Amino acid sequence: MLDKSNAWKTLELFFKRPRYSFHLRELCRELGWSPIKVRSVVLELKRQNLVSESREKNLVLFKSNRDGEQFKRYNMVYNLLKAYEILLYPPFRTHKVLYSRIRIKGLHGVPPRP
Repeated sequence: MLDKSNAWKTLELFFKRPRYSFHLRELCRELGWSPIKVRSVVLELKRQNLVSESREKNLVLFKSNRDGEQFKRYNMVYNLLKAYEILLYPPFRTHKVLYSRIRIKGLHGVPPRP
C-alpha cells in the first residue's frame, strides 16, 4: 500500500540515512526519477515538515527533519512495517536472526537509551 507512494519511496531513503544530507541529483540517481519529479516530491515533504532544505554555496541539500514529531511518527511506522516484513519472511523467523535484524526501540530486548 505505502510502497506505491512516491513520497514514501523518497522518505525511505531519509529513514535509512537520517543524518545524511542528500543533493537533488543524488536522490535522482538512487530513485531513478527525473529531477523535476524528485524536486516536486521533496518540496511536498518539506511542506509537511518531514524534510528540511539547506544551502551550501551553490548546492541545495535535503536532510530529514529528525526533530519533527511527524517525521518520528512516520519513522516508527516505517520500522514497524519493516519488522512485520521480517516476521513474515521465513528465513528470519528464528529467534537469533530476528532480534539481530530489528532495530526498533524496546523490541529487540535491550532497553532504549535515554
